[in-house]
Amino acid sequence: LRGGSSTSYRVIDSDTNQLLLASAVQWEMDSKYAPYATLSSSGTLTTYPVSKSQTIILCAKVIGNESANVLFDVVIDPAAQSISLYNGSALQTTPITIDSYTKTAADVTTDSVTLTAPILPDDSLQTVTWTSSNMNVAQVVDGVIKPVWNGSGYNKGTTIITAKATDGSNVAASVQVVVAELVQGITLPEKDELTSGGSRQMKATIENSTATNKAVVYTILDGAEYATLSGSGLLTAKQVYGDR
Repeated sequence: LRGGSSTSYRVIDSDTNQLLLASAVQWEMDSKYAPYATLSSSGTLTTYPVSKSQTIILCAKVIGNESANVLFDVVIDPAAQSISLYNGSALQTTPITIDSYTKTAADVTTDSVTLTAPILPDDSLQTVTWTSSNMNVAQVVDGVIKPVWNGSGYNKGTTIITAKATDGSNVAASVQVVVAELVQGITLPEKDELTSGGSRQMKATIENSTATNKAVVYTILDGAEYATLSGSGLLTAKQVYGDR
């Protein structure tokens, strides 16, 4: 039970499987637990926020039948303060991309991504609920994210995967998942010639024309002292002497 929350208890007659009347049960809690909770005469337990887990013992006394008295433990956990998402041992801070290029139904399992969601503090309740904002793109069960197979390929799109603490604190963490066809390769002319001071628009060819994002950014890896190249691929030769 999260510190700072409340819950109500009732007693069931094990012979009749019926709830006992509130007036037939006397609820008790030792005064040493007073720093952590209060217990009403009707069985409502109200806990206080705690910095570490505390275990208290409650007693339900059945009036007129002491042999039916019940003792049970209640663990009061500190409320969740934060959740982090991990992909293996790596903290997942960037969007997850799943490539949809030439997939089969069997690839759904291969392309799945498994996240864990540890909660701080360590002794708070370590359980979360997982949700996907777009179940048509990717689904998540116990932290395992899988793209959605439509019979001929993956559905493309974006979804938000969220892990939310179950202790009622509403603490959560999310990551974006993108299912898209990635560029599989780019080709450029193996050799080109420019006159000194001349320019030419470079043309890159993408291997798979159905790629989701076919944008290309051009850069010079070697020879920047002889030419300039804009991000859009305009190559301009500098004034030089001799072949370069």
